[in-house]
Amino acid sequence: MNPVERMMADALACPARNDKALFTAVRALGLTIRKSEGEYRITVPGLPPARAEAVAAYTNDRADAWGTAQFMAAEFNLA
Repeated sequence: MNPVERMMADALACPARNDKALFTAVRALGLTIRKSEGEYRITVPGLPPARAEAVAAYTNDRADAWGTAQFMAAEFNLA
């Protein structure tokens, strides 16, 4: 396993352990994520801005952000 594959596998094994792992795992699901002032924002890329905001989810909890990302990926058939 090359270093990039190992990093992805580690992030997916426990994505909520830190922000780096979370961001890697959420992006691997095909979603976008950002963090501002302690709040995570997860949404679907490629949507018009108004629609992306309408479906965006906000949380200040890392584990909740991961659970939300998994739900959104399934809902939008990304994963």
